[in-house]
Amino acid sequence: MQAYTLWYTRKNGEVRGPFPRAVIAQYLLLKRLIMADEVSIDQKEWLPIDVVEELVPAVMRGDLTGPDSDDNQAQLELARRNADERLAIDRRKQSDTSAYAGMRHGERRATEPDAVLEHRKLKTEMFVEARKTLPTNTILAVVIVLVIAGALLMLALNYTPPPSEPAPDCAAAPAPGVNWSNCALQGARFDHSNLQQALIRNADLSGSNLWSANLQGADLAFTNLSLANLQNANLQNTQLMGTKLNSSDLTGADLRGADLSYADLSGANLADVSLDGAKLDQTVWIDKNICARGSVGQCLAGAR
Repeated sequence: MQAYTLWYTRKNGEVRGPFPRAVIAQYLLLKRLIMADEVSIDQKEWLPIDVVEELVPAVMRGDLTGPDSDDNQAQLELARRNADERLAIDRRKQSDTSAYAGMRHGERRATEPDAVLEHRKLKTEMFVEARKTLPTNTILAVVIVLVIAGALLMLALNYTPPPSEPAPDCAAAPAPGVNWSNCALQGARFDHSNLQQALIRNADLSGSNLWSANLQGADLAFTNLSLANLQNANLQNTQLMGTKLNSSDLTGADLRGADLSYADLSGANLADVSLDGAKLDQTVWIDKNICARGSVGQCLAGAR
């Protein structure tokens, strides 16, 4: 994925954004967003936040010590305190002409831990004390420094250096690692091509010929591959989340370990396909039924 991808959010039907990854992470920490809320890069394909791993702060995933461990819970509370830019002043008691008027009206949060409230109270005391002794411009500078310091610490806790990757080049010849993300390549002929580890996110390859192509480890998330010829293609460990494969021919394709979550396989030909270890969470199956969450290697009965 591009290092600076922006994301739209959809919560209770309201679309906001676009936001960078760090803002989504901050909103998750502050519970302004929850895992079931949805995100999109184009406002067409929407996914629950919990399936887009890069948007979830590492401390919320509990990668190192497990999400329920005491160490991880302590780190999570620290991250939430430092991501919180608010003061302890009850804004509901402020008049419409106060400095807090218009800030996120109608927003409500769940009950917060005592440590979070204490952290906010401390920042408020610093703010009030500054108002007594410092000129207005200096007070503003202090507030800005406090906000920036909290944001920087939050970013440090959750930042993962983006992998280096070439810029998209829609005219590039087929090759391992080629970047065709967002390219319009309808009807292209790439049969027998070596496209290992290629970046082909959100592209249009509808009606293309990828017969016996090697796409092992490639990233094809959200790409349109409807009516494509993928017979005998190597799609091992390929990222196909949200990919349109409706009415495509996948006869004899190797999809072992591929991520087909939320992909559309309606009307596709899956004769002799290898699906060992393939993720099929919420995948639209060939008969238009939706695979149940936790489907791996086979489509478990879900909801129509």
